[in-house]
Amino acid sequence: MGRVFLWYVIYLVTFGLALIFFADEVDWFVPCRGDFSCSINRFVGSISVLFLVYLSFTVMDSVWLCISWLNELSDTTELSAKAALALGSEQTGVVKRTIYYPLIVVMMLVGSRNEYFDNWHTTPIMFGSFFLIGLILVVSGFALHMAKIKAGRELMAGQRSEGAWTPQRL
Repeated sequence: MGRVFLWYVIYLVTFGLALIFFADEVDWFVPCRGDFSCSINRFVGSISVLFLVYLSFTVMDSVWLCISWLNELSDTTELSAKAALALGSEQTGVVKRTIYYPLIVVMMLVGSRNEYFDNWHTTPIMFGSFFLIGLILVVSGFALHMAKIKAGRELMAGQRSEGAWTPQRL
């Protein structure tokens, strides 16, 4: 939880500096129909983006924990190679499915900003924020997939060196 909070604070500070730097072109909440409507738009928009960032970093942390677990699986396990592969595949599958949740939220936020619904537009800083979150999640998923392949190869190499490996025993 501490790692997630640290990344969250770093992201918010960086995003805050970007808002200060691009303050003249940032118009997040358009259209506003009165002061009350503007305050509701700012509140709901800010809360949704903050929760999206927190969800993304929580998922990213679980992906990196799974990657480190997969890297240690082949060295420290007392299980057979078949059982270790099954366990690694099951854990990787569970973590991979969690990557979809923030991506679905990003797609919903991007879709809700469409001009079909209202006179909304997407500012460059908002587009950059959504793109960065999506990129982080896709790279995390790819890294998880590569770690699973690497762990599987290490487990199979260890079983081959023992002389008990045959394709039928998998």
